[in-house]
Amino acid sequence: MSLLAIAFVVFGLAFIALGVAHEFTWFRRRGGVAVKGVVVEIIKDHAPSEGGACYSPKIEYSIGEETRCFVSKYGASVPIPVGTLVDVLVSSEGKEPEVLTSGNRLIFSVIPIAFGLLFIVAGFGIRP
Repeated sequence: MSLLAIAFVVFGLAFIALGVAHEFTWFRRRGGVAVKGVVVEIIKDHAPSEGGACYSPKIEYSIGEETRCFVSKYGASVPIPVGTLVDVLVSSEGKEPEVLTSGNRLIFSVIPIAFGLLFIVAGFGIRP
């Protein structure tokens, strides 16, 4: 197996590991509860490596009589307007809240796993 083929397989495995790790965080929330939250603030983070800014929403939600707040770890290049209602998934322990969207799982789980498989197949297809 050539060095290039090995590199493709290693990158493929790294992509798959990233996707599986992200999916595991969602798996821990599967017994949780979905609640409505509202965007109360936008946190702007300059991303010098990307040459732009990343906007992460600060979201407030209630479980029972208790109101909680968190900053989503999924930012975007375009801010969500303050006051926007969002679905929040909270784990059964009441920890690890996160915005519940299919896009988060697609971008951070499905796509890395798919690219990882493609890299592995390409790596095994490279002839010395």
